[in-house]
Amino acid sequence: MYINTHSQFSLKYGLMSPNDLLDIMKSKGYQSFAVTDINATSCCLDILRLAEQKDLNVAIGIDFRNGIEQQYVGIALNNDGFRELNSYLSERLLSKEPLPVEAPSSKNIAFIYPYNKKPNRPLRPHEYIGVKLSDLNKIIFDTTMPPEHRWVSLQPATFRNKNDHNTHILLRAIGLNTLYTKLTAKDTATDEGIIINKKKLIHDFDRYPFVLHNTCTLLERCKVTFDFKNTKTKNQKTFT
Repeated sequence: MYINTHSQFSLKYGLMSPNDLLDIMKSKGYQSFAVTDINATSCCLDILRLAEQKDLNVAIGIDFRNGIEQQYVGIALNNDGFRELNSYLSERLLSKEPLPVEAPSSKNIAFIYPYNKKPNRPLRPHEYIGVKLSDLNKIIFDTTMPPEHRWVSLQPATFRNKNDHNTHILLRAIGLNTLYTKLTAKDTATDEGIIINKKKLIHDFDRYPFVLHNTCTLLERCKVTFDFKNTKTKNQKTFT
């Protein structure tokens, strides 16, 4: 039920290796989740291979951000979606322009906007609004939310514990080339990204149980597969 998960490939932000991430999610009671590193897909193939060995289901996507500011999360519904996500990310990185406020439209990708970035328009197919636990008190008074079947959980999963969060702060200081004492709240993630166990997550969303149901339904639709049994390199002619 986590679809905004970060590994150490969220450079200067996340800490967990693919193997560690799988182990902690399994220990917390999760059978499936999505790994969505920040502007990167380097973790995806490795974590899919390891997940198969550990009997876990992992969807793959990208947490698209301008700096540390989240714009939207894209999760591949299939292999074509994974290719499209990589193409879109490459285009944006090569252009060196900030990410646009709206995600592209694709039948192969589910895009989730964080609550504070929800579009001021009807959602397109395969678009959702992601809510965190810290958003729940605001939603009560929000009359602009889309239909309930478009709400999913965007609770972040970045840290194993408080020590990981403290290390994250040091990584952010390195990334910004500054003293950690000079960091502001906008420069780092909050400890809301500490992974909580499944039973507690269900309890904390008890006012809106359909949010987790929608999240699980979305995860069930996501299937990216690769044949890891055939390890022979198919293209040995050139490296460029």
